[in-house]
Amino acid sequence: MRATLLAIVFVVLLCSGAQTSLAQTATPQASPTPDPDCAGGLLYLQQVQGLALPLGEYMVELRFLDPDRDLQAILAPEWREMAELAEQTQSDLKALEPPPALEQVHLVEVDRLGLMSNYSRTAEREGALAANREFNPAFARLADRTDASRSQARRTCPELADYIPND
Repeated sequence: MRATLLAIVFVVLLCSGAQTSLAQTATPQASPTPDPDCAGGLLYLQQVQGLALPLGEYMVELRFLDPDRDLQAILAPEWREMAELAEQTQSDLKALEPPPALEQVHLVEVDRLGLMSNYSRTAEREGALAANREFNPAFARLADRTDASRSQARRTCPELADYIPND
C-alpha cells in the first residue's frame, strides 16, 4: 500500500513545506542560453505550490504518509475531504498555463490529482485496501511518466532543476 502512497509525494512535498518554499528562494541561476520554453517556470511552480497547499496540509494533518499510520483507520469523512481537496486542486491546476517545457510535468500532476481523488473516493466507500488493489497499477504507470517528464524538464530547464523533485 505504501508504494501507492509514495506516488503522491510530490504534491505533499510541495504543499507541506517539506520542500524549500519557492517564494523564499533565491532567483535560480540563469543558464548561459536559457530555453525560451522555460520562461515563467519559477512563477508557475510557485503557483502550483500555493494551489496544492491545502491538500498537502490536510495530508500532513492525517499523517497520510506516516509509516506507523494505519490507513484503514482513516474515516470515510476524512477520505471524502481528501478527495474533495484533490478535485479542487486538480481543477485549479488545470486553469494554470505552464511554460511549454513544463507541460508534461503539468499533465502528470493533473493526472496524479485525479488518481488521488479516485483512490480517496474508493477508500471512502470500500476501504484503503480495496483502493490500493484497484489503483496500484495506475500509480505505478504514473510513476514512470513522472520520472520521464521531470527528467526532461530538468534537462530542458537546468535553471529550474532544483525546484523539480527528484523522486
